[in-house]
Amino acid sequence: MVANTSTRTDDQVARALSLERQNLALATTDTDLGSVATKLGTLISDQTRAELSETAGATMESMTGATETGVIAAAFATTFDHRSMTLAQRARTGVERVKEVVRNALGDERTETLKKALGRQPSPVHQRATVRVVDATGGSGVETVELAVVRSITGADLRVEQPIEHVLAGSSPGYQDRRREIVDRYYDVV
Repeated sequence: MVANTSTRTDDQVARALSLERQNLALATTDTDLGSVATKLGTLISDQTRAELSETAGATMESMTGATETGVIAAAFATTFDHRSMTLAQRARTGVERVKEVVRNALGDERTETLKKALGRQPSPVHQRATVRVVDATGGSGVETVELAVVRSITGADLRVEQPIEHVLAGSSPGYQDRRREIVDRYYDVV
């Protein structure tokens, strides 16, 4: 997996690295061409491909999707009692509250500066771009940036200097609504 590091709404890097940690894939980023060559060299190995295949095959009987997750979450919600939280759970909740207070007090940019000073990885801070939603790449030459919301994507689409949101063809209305929410969160749509 060669994760795209230039996305605003899709954390491909985290997903790819997670799959690699689980020995389900080899992963790198589009900014590390040396690693791409190394990973491809590793993938040529019959043993590597057999190991990846075996690990993937072992997941066939495990939980596979949202239905199972929903059942687990519903069961948890009916039995959850905040008074029964462990000390570690309460501490994590407290830490998250403190982070929220700090972010609200400092603002996004100063919070990211503080993270850097503490040696932590900063979260991406993006300026919201003003866009006009279109259904194809290529641009019309207008001043407003065009955000292409497409059902399929080609190599040529990836080479244009234009933001693209890929909505899976045949996806559910709920998924499509969620993708629209993401567009509204990261872009100012005109």
